[in-house]
Amino acid sequence: LPFSLGDDFLCGDDGFECNERLYENVCTHCGASRMCPFSLSDFVCDRCGGTAPTRFEEMELPEAPAEEEPDDGLTTEEREAMRKENDRTQLLWKTLIQGIPLSQAAELFDSQGHEPPTEQELMDLRTNTLAHVRQKTIGRRQFMKSALKNKSSKGQTKRFLNNEMVTVAKKRQIL
Repeated sequence: LPFSLGDDFLCGDDGFECNERLYENVCTHCGASRMCPFSLSDFVCDRCGGTAPTRFEEMELPEAPAEEEPDDGLTTEEREAMRKENDRTQLLWKTLIQGIPLSQAAELFDSQGHEPPTEQELMDLRTNTLAHVRQKTIGRRQFMKSALKNKSSKGQTKRFLNNEMVTVAKKRQIL
């Protein structure tokens, strides 16, 4: 129970309705008896430390399934091919960023179990990256230009007045 049933127990203090009838509850652990306004089948008094024999049998939890293969819809061969391709791309970037000569890059790729890169492969990676950055920059500039044009265009502006959306002239300061 979440409350003590000591000698000075009052049922009203714990939210129970008091009644005239009292039930004898015998502690299942030590055999002491207490008179209470309700009957408990597995009663344990507070003098026993509140430890009672188990009322139910605890079931063991089932083992979690082994995480042998992730549920990404790929076969083991496809997953391995993707991992090797990602490793190769990382090595290509390392070669470009550190400016490693092609002969040293070939040794690095061989030590990792990959085919040595060609000069054309490195140039394609650099060119595609630059083209992507330029395209992204152009898109950002166009967005900012259109946002500035829309902001400076004359017309009506929407504002809130007393929690209501109102439309006012662009240059007008007061409603």
